[in-house]
Amino acid sequence: MGKLLDNFNRHERGLRTFIRGYFPRAEDVEDVLQEVFLRAFRQDQRTTIFFYKAFLYKVARNVCLNELGKARRKMESAAEDLGGPDVFVDASHVDSDARLDSRRRLACLAEAVETLPPRCQQVFIMRKIDGMQINEIARELGVSASAIEKHVAHGLYLCGEYLRKKGYDAGQTASGKVAKPVRLGTKKSK
Repeated sequence: MGKLLDNFNRHERGLRTFIRGYFPRAEDVEDVLQEVFLRAFRQDQRTTIFFYKAFLYKVARNVCLNELGKARRKMESAAEDLGGPDVFVDASHVDSDARLDSRRRLACLAEAVETLPPRCQQVFIMRKIDGMQINEIARELGVSASAIEKHVAHGLYLCGEYLRKKGYDAGQTASGKVAKPVRLGTKKSK
């Protein structure tokens, strides 16, 4: 591990800069950098590495691409909840206009998520982007699963409204009706 650690320390600054090209947030860079070291360490235990710099950058590139792919799949999953499979299309089978429209829809969805109330946004991201289960989120935040479900439903509704205001047909039911908003923080009296 001595050679790997020496080379990792020697190239750490350059690796950070390289990773920052994929992930501008400092926390993401740190997470990816740690994953790069762990993967490099595992590989170093199995095989002999001759060109550490090239190896470390290749590992960094693979980790970045894997993380971006995960994030894209999570965003697509969240978008499907808002407008079905037509919100995004497979970019490998479309022309540049369709790709541009798909990117605009994704950007619009990101804007919509940014407009959510803070707690609703937190829960929405945990569920739809991070892929956490309802019960996991409830435990972590110390609230009921029902409250989490309401926040997610409210987030879907508000995002759908935002997308519709921007000209995207999102969140309609099969009958063409728009789902009703979910009220948060109110108890029904019997």
